Amino acid sequence: MTHVLADNDTAPDTPRPADASLEPRLDSPVPEQVEAWFAIHAPAIASAVLDAIEPYRLPSVSPLAMRKLVDGHLGVIASATLLPPSIPLHVRGIGMNIADACAGSAAALTAMLRVLRTHVLGTMPPEVAALAEEPFERVLTEIAWGYAVTGEEIEAAQRSASRPEPVPNFALDPSWVVAAADQSPFALAIYDVSRGRLIAGNAALAGMFGYTLEEFDAIPDSELLGPETPDADGDVFIQLAAGVVSHVRRMMAFRHKDGHMVWFEMLAWLIRDAEGIPRQIAYTYTPQDDLIGVGEHWQYADDRFRHLSHLSPDPIFLVDEEGAIRYASPAIAQTLGIHAEDAVGMRFADFVLEEDQSGIGQLFAGGMDRARAQVRQRARLQRRDGEWRWFELSSVNMLDVPNLAGFTVQARDITERVAREAILSRQAMVDELTGLPNRRAATEHITVALERDAQGGEIHRLCVMFLDLNGFKEINDRYGHAVGDAVLAEMGRRLLVEFDEFTFVARFGGDEFVACVERTTLRRATHLARRLIHRVSAPIEVDGVRHVVSAEVGLAMSGDSLRETAALVRAADTALYAAKARRDGRPVSYTAHMDLGASPAGEAATGF
Repeated sequence: MTHVLADNDTAPDTPRPADASLEPRLDSPVPEQVEAWFAIHAPAIASAVLDAIEPYRLPSVSPLAMRKLVDGHLGVIASATLLPPSIPLHVRGIGMNIADACAGSAAALTAMLRVLRTHVLGTMPPEVAALAEEPFERVLTEIAWGYAVTGEEIEAAQRSASRPEPVPNFALDPSWVVAAADQSPFALAIYDVSRGRLIAGNAALAGMFGYTLEEFDAIPDSELLGPETPDADGDVFIQLAAGVVSHVRRMMAFRHKDGHMVWFEMLAWLIRDAEGIPRQIAYTYTPQDDLIGVGEHWQYADDRFRHLSHLSPDPIFLVDEEGAIRYASPAIAQTLGIHAEDAVGMRFADFVLEEDQSGIGQLFAGGMDRARAQVRQRARLQRRDGEWRWFELSSVNMLDVPNLAGFTVQARDITERVAREAILSRQAMVDELTGLPNRRAATEHITVALERDAQGGEIHRLCVMFLDLNGFKEINDRYGHAVGDAVLAEMGRRLLVEFDEFTFVARFGGDEFVACVERTTLRRATHLARRLIHRVSAPIEVDGVRHVVSAEVGLAMSGDSLRETAALVRAADTALYAAKARRDGRPVSYTAHMDLGASPAGEAATGF
């Protein structure tokens, strides 16, 4: 229930807001980042307010009704903060309605104001809060005033429940009716039912069709109607006159004075005298183009598309062949922090991160030649508050549909999904025990390193070396897997100490590690292998017990016959097999004389 208060209405002992709070501040509007912040965080604020006032909600007010009430009022709070209204009615009405739903509980008001301050000013970025604090506090003052007035009315009603209340006079004042008709933004026409002549109309009627009222009355129907005008259904008006239906509603199109057709929704009803006899018939004409701008009626031509897009939690766009947005659904406000009407006319690419622009071009070009072709792309779009978010974009070619003539684009926020995928991708490439890259990551790195190596000189080449631990199996079997895991983890840390920006190390599996060294020579690689063997051989203490392992290393340098990942890895593994056969702690370098086929270890390790 919304209460209407005149400006001079006061409640006993209720502080009146300062007059300054009622003046619009058109000269200093709050910047758009405040508006964006409200749009993005509205759902969280609404949930917090509902939780705070839930203990005080009357049983007669359903949770769903309370939710709709709070959701609607948050929009009023945001708008009033951005541009305080010239009259306080709608802002005070928030307090009045919440008081009705909570029986005027002072505790409910306190809880609501506390939550609003905490979840708005307390969570806004400091620079945004500095802009919003003063107008927001004025809004809260108006809300509290409305709440207090209604709370006192509720208390007074409870005290005087036994006394009959005076019945208010809700009769229409003729001067109000005339003013409402004259000032209505929608066209109004009243016809005499006996003669069918126009007897009254407002300024909006003349403005809508371009005719003076005298011209509108005199113009023949044959000139007013056009080929686009729906067929007449005069039988409905017979039912209206007979009282079978209370009104008639239909889509219509009249010819404007300058020649173009104007589409509108017509609503007609009878005006009866005191004896119930029809004397006049009233028409209101609601132009469809006024909702979106002249010449763009197509945006509202398909009601099913419009309603579905409004219900979707994901923003839906209509983008023309030039990449300009011609329609945006309301969900864009919470997703990107911009109002739908503000997005119309902008280029869709303006929201997209520069390095993702090529994908956006493919989003439309990929389906340009085929009607209903669907193309999916991922891209980062920027919210009004500056944050970049990942979106999955799905476009459908609707160029052949006259009322659309563009691409429909659905944008689904997948930022959290991309973050999870990144974690899973990293886990798929990392050895959990040592934290080093795993076999898959090593293979991919060697492939990329070989591509770089092919562009380098003949002196500095790529070296792949395998390192295998001696004595690890005995430690693992005797002391258990926990100790064995600790030994492997320590080996990983020791190997990392020897690396620079040109070296990559990974656990290839079991007690075998692989290192990839770029821009090196055989001499330098051999020297690094010796250092690795020395570092690995140092004792390791686990749970007070010292353990000693040694290592064998086999290495292979890229060259004319070793340009592929599989061949280079197999060569290094063959060299390791030779080193393990010698077991003298010295690294072995692969040579073309080694028999690759005689290395069962190589077949098992490489997997190629």
